[in-house]
Amino acid sequence: MKEEIEIAVKWWLEQFNIRNKHNTGESFSSALANYVDSKQPPVTDEQKKEFGEVLTCLLPDYLKASNWDEAIAKDKKDIGSALRTLSTDYDACGILRAAAQTAGINYCSTIFPQKTVMWINPGEVKVSKGYGANIEYIYKKNGN
Repeated sequence: MKEEIEIAVKWWLEQFNIRNKHNTGESFSSALANYVDSKQPPVTDEQKKEFGEVLTCLLPDYLKASNWDEAIAKDKKDIGSALRTLSTDYDACGILRAAAQTAGINYCSTIFPQKTVMWINPGEVKVSKGYGANIEYIYKKNGN
């Protein structure tokens, strides 16, 4: 679980550095989200560090509560997968929002890429970033 959490947190931290990151599936709302995001104050290194620490602390209990079972990971890693997501539609899920607010980040719905889902499963972390985007594996443990 530790590796998966480290990879997931690192990916979300990288999103603070990306401009024009929104793809809502509609050009006007994507452009508007990117414009609003460009007007937000930059997230400081200290805020990023605290966000990462808070998210790292919150994720173990969150994942354990969602049927995290490494014993079945090789054959049935998708069991409970829908419960092990970090996501944004036009707003971020509660765990991302809580980590941002705790870190003192000026929270706005565009701080994270919209229409994004991350699945954190035993032995893998995958992301679909943006409307209709393909799922990309950002971590896959050998043997899975």
